[in-house]
Amino acid sequence: MFNGTDPNGAWKLFIFDDQGFSSGSLPGWSLTIFSSGGCPRFTITPASLPEAVLNTPFTTTTLESSGGTGIYTFRITAGALPNGITLTTTGVLSGTPTVPGIFNFTVTATDQNGCTWQRAYALNVACPLITIVPQTLPAATIGQNYNAALQSSGSAGPYTFSKLAGNLPNGVALNPNGTLSGTPMQSGFFAFTVQALDANGCTGTQDITLQVNCQSITVNAPANNTGVIGEPFSAAFTQIGGASTTIFTTSSKLPTGVTLVGNGSLSGTPMETGSFPIIVKATDSNGCTGTINYTLTVACPQLSISPATLPAATRGVTYSQALTVANAIGTTGFTVTPGSLPTGLTLSSAGLLSGVPTQAGSFTFTVTVTDSRGCGGSQSYTLVVNCPAVTLSPASLPNSQAGIAYTQQLTANGISPHSFTVMGGNLPTGLTLAANGALTGTPGAAGNFIFTIKVTDAQGCTGTQSYSINLTCPAITLAALPAATAGVNYNVNLMATPTSTNYSFAVAAGASLPSGLSLINGGISGIPTQAGTFPFNIVATGFGGTCVQTLPVTLVVNCPTVAIAPVALPDGQFGTAYNASLSAAPAGGAYTFAVTNGALPPGLTLQA
Repeated sequence: MFNGTDPNGAWKLFIFDDQGFSSGSLPGWSLTIFSSGGCPRFTITPASLPEAVLNTPFTTTTLESSGGTGIYTFRITAGALPNGITLTTTGVLSGTPTVPGIFNFTVTATDQNGCTWQRAYALNVACPLITIVPQTLPAATIGQNYNAALQSSGSAGPYTFSKLAGNLPNGVALNPNGTLSGTPMQSGFFAFTVQALDANGCTGTQDITLQVNCQSITVNAPANNTGVIGEPFSAAFTQIGGASTTIFTTSSKLPTGVTLVGNGSLSGTPMETGSFPIIVKATDSNGCTGTINYTLTVACPQLSISPATLPAATRGVTYSQALTVANAIGTTGFTVTPGSLPTGLTLSSAGLLSGVPTQAGSFTFTVTVTDSRGCGGSQSYTLVVNCPAVTLSPASLPNSQAGIAYTQQLTANGISPHSFTVMGGNLPTGLTLAANGALTGTPGAAGNFIFTIKVTDAQGCTGTQSYSINLTCPAITLAALPAATAGVNYNVNLMATPTSTNYSFAVAAGASLPSGLSLINGGISGIPTQAGTFPFNIVATGFGGTCVQTLPVTLVVNCPTVAIAPVALPDGQFGTAYNASLSAAPAGGAYTFAVTNGALPPGLTLQA
């Protein structure tokens, strides 16, 4: 502290630190002169300002002062604020900065007594964050025109782009407008750093990766991929895509005698058989490649077996057929695989198919032949073994009569057991055919019956035989009718023979029963009203309506026993009138009376 005297009185000289008024050039120091009346020491806050961002509204900051008297006013007394930022007299610092940089200025606060205080500030206006997209560019293809655009945001355009580090592929350049274009002449991954400069001099950077792919090279395999041992083979690989000359190579094993040359020609005379998987690679002048999987099969020549089909055989009959082979070299051998021959037949190694087949049917098998080179051939066969003729015995069936028990045993040749069935027509009613060939039963109808019987032996062989059986009607007899009595209820069922069928009965046309009687449901019933002998005809129908016969019948209707009453007459007196009445029983008839024996007394008569 320095003391002095001014004209009006005593002065004091104070030297303060950077919290007071700076009146000298000593860094971090200020010189303040107060009158002897003395201005108080006061402060300005805040001590520092927040950072501003270019073209972004500044966080409004209010400066405040304390230690003085009354209301303070604030002003810039040294330096300058950034463009777009203002300070009001009330200490409000606000606005949107339009220029980046660090701005130094001094703010002076004055109270109502005219006392002042100063604070130095540095306001940093930072550039905004500038982003560049995309970080990873779409892949390019070598030898093909490429064009991609980089874009930037976060500040005021226009932007100027430049490469700061790294390498672009040969043939591709970055234009100042952000366009990445050209024709890449090398493949791979290329990493580089791009800078975007805006109109205010602000910059942003981005590490970017560009992948340059090879051109797609499609290798086309030849359609021919099968050779024959000992015969010339030739095929050619081609490609689509690639630059300049393409070289074809393979590291796979080729058949002995076959080679692949650089122009894609695969040729030679294969000397071994088998399947050879090969990977063929095509490489262009840029080192780009394409591959294809290809399998070359070297096969034997096809050995053909004759005949193509076999003649049919018959069960139980000797069979012989020779097989031959073409294109074979050296010794050949015939075998059956897969499948199996019919039982009883064999195939020799020389190709003779022979024997006596013991089963009928259709047999599928394959005959394989192999020559001395190991080459082979095969032929699929289906050999049909036909059934021998199966016949039934007897050739015909005896006729019979309806209602008479019938039995006949059918037999057949072939392999037992046999199964017999009716395959056409109908057996007579009442007859059945068992599976073992027994034809039995009691015919229930007359007529001529035609039917066909099929027999199947144990191996499925069949035979058929048509048969007919003529069944005649038997003689129908009717049991005699018991006598009836006039005036007495009569009820008798008609009985006919043979009894193996049910009959229906009717009174023949033109005939009639005694008065008072009727034929209902196979029985004669009623109360005859007159005595006598009554002949009439009955029609009997049986065996399902196939047998009808008219039979003569006689029914005797007897008179009933008549009793005359009274048994004794009362005595009469000579010369005196006499009267007595006779009656007859049973009642209901009109009787007439007559004296048939002896004589009445003279003077008496018997009225009829």
